[in-house]
Amino acid sequence: MKVLMRMLAAGLLGLWAGLTSLAPAVELRALTESLPPFNYQEEGRITGYATELLREMLAEAGHSARFELMPWPRAYQQALSLPDVVLYSTVRNAEREKLFQWIGPIAERRMYVYKLRERQDIQVKTLADIVPYRIGLVRGMASSQLLLNAMENQKLRADFTHLQELNFRKLIAGRLDLVVAMDYGMSSMAKAQRIDPAAIEPVLLLDQLHPLYFALSRDTDPAVVRKLSAAFERLKASGRMDRLKAIYLH
Repeated sequence: MKVLMRMLAAGLLGLWAGLTSLAPAVELRALTESLPPFNYQEEGRITGYATELLREMLAEAGHSARFELMPWPRAYQQALSLPDVVLYSTVRNAEREKLFQWIGPIAERRMYVYKLRERQDIQVKTLADIVPYRIGLVRGMASSQLLLNAMENQKLRADFTHLQELNFRKLIAGRLDLVVAMDYGMSSMAKAQRIDPAAIEPVLLLDQLHPLYFALSRDTDPAVVRKLSAAFERLKASGRMDRLKAIYLH
């Protein structure tokens, strides 16, 4: 009888383990902003280098995600407060380090202060030189906070928006003198508006020390994060990550 009971218990444990292994994987929410060429919407589909890299990681790890495009401040707050969220493309810095679980880096990032090349009246050589000019910033972005921290003792003529493309359009229209943007992003926005990228001139390097990552909310299952991180490393080692860069970041 004891042997029979042990066999029955072992069978039940095996059945439970089998059922557990068949449980559906957690569906993540992948939240991003419009930041071409890393993440943007085209013909109703969210795409871009970081988006397609994340899709391949999810497939490799056996997980799925619902991709959503929204203003960065809203995406950031949801990633802070909700589980099972992937926020991208995200700068990893000291202020954010303990707020998320990180996978990457996925790309280098160079942030510049830009002006129209034809605006010879604008002369910027140092941070202090930007004070007299109207400068466009995106609310909640790491580069915006970096600039505000660096200029804390001086009053900026800052114009905040929730979308980088809006600042670009204001710059072209003459409603802004300067904008802060990533080099890849500025080139993509110019091409999208059929403007020669050479018409937009970088006048000051703001930051190149903080690359881009995928940031997963703190309450996301660490096992899921480990699987995605392992998938990322396999994609990088296989050259598939470099192939995506060649397509989107050329």
